[in-house]
Amino acid sequence: MNRTLLAARNNADWCRAMCRAHGLLSHDSDAVWSCAERTPPYYPDAVTLRPQVTADEVLAGIDVGPGCSVKDSFGTLDLSSAGFVPIIEATWLYREVGADADGLDEPAQRPADEAMRRTVDEPARRRVDEPAQRPADEPRRRLGHGSGWRPTDEAGWRRIDDGEALTAWVAAWGGGAGIFRPELLTDPDVALLARYDGDTVTGGAVANRSAGSIGISNLYASTGDPASVWRGAVATAYEIFEPLPVVGYEHGDDLAAAVRAGCTPLTDLRIWLNPAPPR
Repeated sequence: MNRTLLAARNNADWCRAMCRAHGLLSHDSDAVWSCAERTPPYYPDAVTLRPQVTADEVLAGIDVGPGCSVKDSFGTLDLSSAGFVPIIEATWLYREVGADADGLDEPAQRPADEAMRRTVDEPARRRVDEPAQRPADEPRRRLGHGSGWRPTDEAGWRRIDDGEALTAWVAAWGGGAGIFRPELLTDPDVALLARYDGDTVTGGAVANRSAGSIGISNLYASTGDPASVWRGAVATAYEIFEPLPVVGYEHGDDLAAAVRAGCTPLTDLRIWLNPAPPR
């Protein structure tokens, strides 16, 4: 499968998981994933899954009123005539299993100064990504020690597994209270990952398993190099799920950190928002 398409489909799976945690039903076709009801903050109402999709196809199944957002995975749409404005331009990422850090896993490297993701205006929305099904009888790994934590071989990393730990993770993430619901902790293909220094969360990410890939999103670091968080998150996700190619998207300094952690930049995406009318 095309790497950009692999990343877009994984991202749509994560969006589906987030919507499901909020009790929202979503729909997907070969062309677009969408949710007819307004999605949680920072999450798109639609994600395109092929470059040839039209604006009418994307907008037909969603509430296009103020607050609606669309992730144009291939940067091919123009939604301005429908009242939308582009708010983020970003770059898809791909990391092969075993990729070296501090470099790309392929020789075709982009120039370092090429738009590491142009942020047009980043007001309302930040990030965007459901899962493939595990066999029902596959046992979930449980806690090794400490309430809500899961030990891993990567020093300092834990899988969030209860409400108290989730509260601490959300606070470190930056105040997404009400977005990351406890229902996510019981999804077998989603893992909220935290890096701890003692009892303090110093970094984290979300990993979601999809068909043929693991998505890394919502990555943050309150201390140290974000590239080290990337490496720790990937290692921990491999332990929880299995070694699969890693996908995601970033821009600016976050993109540079992902590249240092072994990710290869792919093609650009664009997020469109129908802004609320001025008051």
